[in-house]
Order: sequence, then C-alpha cells, then structure tokens
Amino acid sequence: MFIPSILEYRKIKILSEKNQHLSAHNHELQVEMDELTKNNLSFQERLSEYETVIEDLDTFAFTFDLTKNKWSIFPDANSKAARDNIHEGLYLIEKNVHPNDRMHFTKKTSQWLSGQFAAFEYRTLQPNGEVYWKELRPYPIMDSFDEVERISGIIIDISDRKLQEEKLAQMAFYDNLTELPNRLMLKNHLKKVLSRAKRKDHDFAIMFIDLDGFKDVNDTLGHDVGDALLKDVAVRLTSSVREEDLVSRIGGDEFIIVFEETSKEELEVISSRIIQNIGNPYYISEKKAHVTPSIGIALFPEHGDEIDSLVDHADKAMYAAKSNGKSNYQFYSPELMFEHSQRESLIVKFRKIFQK
Repeated sequence: MFIPSILEYRKIKILSEKNQHLSAHNHELQVEMDELTKNNLSFQERLSEYETVIEDLDTFAFTFDLTKNKWSIFPDANSKAARDNIHEGLYLIEKNVHPNDRMHFTKKTSQWLSGQFAAFEYRTLQPNGEVYWKELRPYPIMDSFDEVERISGIIIDISDRKLQEEKLAQMAFYDNLTELPNRLMLKNHLKKVLSRAKRKDHDFAIMFIDLDGFKDVNDTLGHDVGDALLKDVAVRLTSSVREEDLVSRIGGDEFIIVFEETSKEELEVISSRIIQNIGNPYYISEKKAHVTPSIGIALFPEHGDEIDSLVDHADKAMYAAKSNGKSNYQFYSPELMFEHSQRESLIVKFRKIFQK
C-alpha cells in the first residue's frame, strides 16, 4: 500500500484546492454565461418587438456618424451593417422624395447636417404613382466640444394624419353638397383679391348668380333631384369660366364667381356661356328638370371699392336681371330698377360671415 510522504500530501492538497477553486470559478463562469444567454434572449425579444413596432408604424430609424462618415438605417433589408459615405445613406432616404419637395428636403438635410435641427414634413412618390406624407425627426448627439458627432432620427408615415387634415379643411372651406368653395373660403379669397387689386391697381369682378325655377324643381320633383341638379350646376359653372376664376356656392341656389383682371367684354362672353350651359335641360333619375340663371355683376373699382358694397351691388344687379325677364345678365348701375325681395339680403348674410 502506497503511503504518500508529507511533501506529496501537501502537493495533493494544493492540487485539490486548485481543483475546488477552478470548479468554483467554472461554476461562476457558467452562471455568468447563463445570465448572458438570458440577457441576450431578452434583448433579442425586445429587438424583435422593436422591429414589429417599426414595421407596424411604417417607420424606420437612421443614424449618421459624422466623424467616421458612416451611416446605418433600420430596418434595412439589404444590410444590417453600417456603410461608408453618409451621402449614400441620404440618397437612400431621398430617392423617393416627391420631385416638388426635393429642393425643400435637400435644404433641410443640409441644415441639420451642419448642426441645425428641426423636424419637417415632405411627400414621397412611389413607383406605382402613390403619394405618401412623411415626417423626419432628427436628433443631434454632441461631443465633448459641443460639436455634432452623430445624427440619429426617425422617419414616420403621417399620410393618415394628412388625410384627416384635408378632410377637416374640406369641411371648413368647401360646400358639402357641391364641393365648391363655401362662404368662408369666398370671404378669405375676396380679402386677398381686394388687397392685390389695390396694391397692383388692377380691376376684378364679382358675379352673383341665382337660379330661376329651382324652387319648382324642389316642389315638383323632390329635394333629391334638386340636390343632384345643384351638383350638375356646379360642374357646368366651373366648366364655363376660366381656370383661375373662383366659383363658390354661398347657400341654396346662390353662387358667386370672382374674376381677376378681366374686361367687361370678356365678362359678357362668359355670362352668355353660363346662361346657355345652365339653361340646358337636366336629366336626373329619369326625370327632366329645367332652370335658368339670373346674373348680376359688379366691377372694382367702378361699382365700389370695398367687398360689402361690391357684393351688395352685384346682388342688386341680379335682381334687375330677374326683373328684366330672367335668364340674362346685368351689370350694376345706380339707375337700375329692380324688385325688392322679402328674403334676407345677400349683403346682410355676408356681414354675418365677416363678423365671425
């Protein structure tokens, strides 16, 4: 039987202690590895959730390292690694920017690359022709010398928000039935037209149109037919004037058209065209309807130098046209003879609108 010497016993004891120490160290390493594996799995789960959120929001993030001239975009289907050349990364973002917004986009990116930071909106044009709205939000990361070191940011799809804004604007400034500008838009437009006319010393005209026979259409054929007829009238009026002229519906069967920089002779031609186009028969739901326009026209500055007086004079000229047999046009003149109506005058309606 082998009996170790004292020296050998000490060696065995030392080796045993080392083994125990190594075993304990290995256990600690295993615990650390398990913890790292756990943390990595948690990180991968959070990363997967982040990717899902990014994809669901139609959003992607970017970062530009100005010191290393490197960029990365997330998610990027082509590569997860950072690439050289910041301008290449900018091109990846810019390539789908709408041509009409490209100059604006380039100006903004130049600003925040040089240290000026502000979110901005722009449109993108897809290969299939669809247009989307995006919002770019850059965030600066500064170094110890207060210089821009890195620019990170996100690009968010805001198309739904823009669509909602357009709907609200449509409701606020356009007539629900005909989709023509309403009184509020007409008010704003006339203010601008009057300001331009006074500043540039040019004329403009206000044409007021009332439909003869519209009440009979409503009474005999029903309001649905009357509404459909008004929609058709709106289309015919728009096609009868110039592209730059504003056609508005101010209520009921009343319309106002604003003409800038036109002559009296041209207004006569347009008025005759409106009378012919509006006077043609309407075939709606297998029913035939007929209305004619009575047209009153007031000129700036000949018939007034403020909106109230011009609208009032166009209203009076329209009544003179009705008194003269309807289906005709009449320019305002102080000598005009016209019949007074029991309805609320147009000028009173306009004063109410302008006071809001």
